[in-house]
Amino acid sequence: MAITHYWDPADGSPGHELAREVERRFLEQGLGSGWYRSREEIVSYFDGLELVDPGVVPVDEWWPSGPPRSPRTAEERLLLGGVGRKGERSGPDGPAGLPGNG
Repeated sequence: MAITHYWDPADGSPGHELAREVERRFLEQGLGSGWYRSREEIVSYFDGLELVDPGVVPVDEWWPSGPPRSPRTAEERLLLGGVGRKGERSGPDGPAGLPGNG
């Protein structure tokens, strides 16, 4: 399973404030839904799956040696992606992809 998801750092940073503002705009301006979730919430979607390296990370880290492109915008830095496959869990504490797991 592959996922890309809007990420809210939930740390009081400018990124967190931007995530909250963009989510509000999605909902109030009829753009559909765009829910920003914490890294832990996103990783939980992989429960029961083995995360493929590099885990749940900013999407451009899936191809770090890819073609050079312009610096990421603030909005692009709030997208995480991950790939999971059926198999044994990486650790006894749940899915890999979180610090201290897998």
